[in-house]
Amino acid sequence: MVELVERTVGQITMHARARAVDARCPHCGSASRRVHGRYLRRLSDAAVVTGHVRDFATMMQDLTSHNLPAWMGRVEDDELPALRSLVNGLRRDQEAVIAGLTSPWSSGQVEGQNTRVKRIKRDGYGRADFDLLRARILHRT
Repeated sequence: MVELVERTVGQITMHARARAVDARCPHCGSASRRVHGRYLRRLSDAAVVTGHVRDFATMMQDLTSHNLPAWMGRVEDDELPALRSLVNGLRRDQEAVIAGLTSPWSSGQVEGQNTRVKRIKRDGYGRADFDLLRARILHRT
């Protein structure tokens, strides 16, 4: 949770704390509600990140999976930890990512229905039994 944002010329500083009591500091790994580490980012990084995100969005829109290896290489060349982490995750399941960037089919409808069912279930938690849950899901209330 962001507690404070300080803005100075060329720099934005955010002070944050975890919502969970047993959170771990991403910098040192100790249990704490406060983040001990600092991540120094330059404002110029925002333009680089935006470029990488737009390039990836274009690959998704145009279904051009052949551009993925070059894109991942460009991201790894920049000093952007969050995007490097994304690339590492993409590499772990690269075949599925390439399939997703190649196929015109989408699982969006299925995922939307799953989200809807989870919301209905969450809304009725503690008040509704299975019969009511079933009726609400089937009748789109």
